[in-house]
Amino acid sequence: AHSITLSLAALQVVSIPAQIIESIIALSIAFAALNNLVPLLRVRAVYLAFIFGLIHGFGFANVLVDLPLATSARVLALLSFNIGIELGQLVFIAVVFPLALLLRHTQFYKWAIFYLGSLISIIIALWWFFERAFS
Repeated sequence: AHSITLSLAALQVVSIPAQIIESIIALSIAFAALNNLVPLLRVRAVYLAFIFGLIHGFGFANVLVDLPLATSARVLALLSFNIGIELGQLVFIAVVFPLALLLRHTQFYKWAIFYLGSLISIIIALWWFFERAFS
């Protein structure tokens, strides 16, 4: 999903001001972490991930739009950036997912990773939101 909005925004087909999109991204992170603790939406995670991916793609695009590039160079930068993000996600999943599977039934995972990690994510995301929305 982030590839769709990343492409549209990086090629300047769609434009959303950085302050607005970065504020929405911060809120989406806070919401996702809160949803871990108190399920607010009872939809499949894949739908939520798709919607959040659309939002986050605009944030990635803000980096590319600010670069002084010709259209052909922008397309190459877009492809490279997108491939880099995908590879980064795959590496993260390859490293973290097996560890999470091993630890998922332990009290450490439940309290330190899941609950405390979600609470810290909410606090940081709300801090980011207020920084971006009111700066």
